[in-house]
Amino acid sequence: TKRECSCEHHGECRINNDGTWSCDCSKTGYTGRRCEQLAYHLDLSEIQTFEVNTNVQWSEQISDISFRLQ
Repeated sequence: TKRECSCEHHGECRINNDGTWSCDCSKTGYTGRRCEQLAYHLDLSEIQTFEVNTNVQWSEQISDISFRLQ
């Protein structure tokens, strides 16, 4: 039930058709069952270079990528 749902970091609780719940973490920077795991880590050591560590598996080569920082 929605009362039992405990999404973290402002994740949205969704009640599934079978009565179970899940968290929609798409508007957060987190992932996991309860949006409890940091999805991205960004280290800026110089203006020209940065490193991004994610758990996302890319399916093809990407030629353009953008980020939004909060």
